[in-house]
Amino acid sequence: MSFWTNVSLVRPGPPPRLSVGALLHFVERIAKTGVVSDPAIRTFQVKCGRRIDADHRDTSNETEVMPGMFQIGEYDWDIKLKGSSEVQAMRSQLLTDTQLVYRAYVGFDFGSLDQSISELLRTNHEDGTPNLVLGDVAVQVDVLTASSLDTMPVHVGWIGVGFGGQGYLHPWRPADVLSRVAKLPPLRAVEACCRDAFPVPTPSMGRRIKDLWYRRYRRKAIEILGDYWPYSDSIPSDWAWAIGES
Repeated sequence: MSFWTNVSLVRPGPPPRLSVGALLHFVERIAKTGVVSDPAIRTFQVKCGRRIDADHRDTSNETEVMPGMFQIGEYDWDIKLKGSSEVQAMRSQLLTDTQLVYRAYVGFDFGSLDQSISELLRTNHEDGTPNLVLGDVAVQVDVLTASSLDTMPVHVGWIGVGFGGQGYLHPWRPADVLSRVAKLPPLRAVEACCRDAFPVPTPSMGRRIKDLWYRRYRRKAIEILGDYWPYSDSIPSDWAWAIGES
């Protein structure tokens, strides 16, 4: 069986309104932090809509083609650009696009994560062969989740920068990953970029009831994850790292 692990920096809480142009500008800022070996955007897919958190349907879906067999599909994207030349040709138009984003996937080239970062975040089998090699980098607006191989996915946010690859954490625990993340200046730069672009506001009086409901829901859900949500406060008040194994 092939496993996939995603280590993501996720914005907690209700999401901000996000336009197509703001999304592209944000991704270009992420590319300048040095996390990718090639800053050219290869995939830019957006489904436009009234608001990000309109529902909890993610960008993929399953259709039962016959009893017990399912086909994985995805949205009919409103904007679907493939290849760096195609994205670059549309860049000026995208930057001025004020349509609101409902869901999005924006990715760099396959295996674009800088090699030095990938090496420090790699786990190995006992014989020394790689178990987890992170390589892909993408920005997603979606139902973002955290999970271990032993737990159900738990929704942790709507906007995130993800670093994915084949394999799973063993023999590491999530805290081991976070300790290595803290040593990498490009990932600290990603954190700074995210917090500057989309800061998490202090709850206002008008939003207090909504935020209280959200925090109660999250606190209960995150109990499922155990140390796969490695924070002393189960509800981070700012961008936080989440791990998803599947």
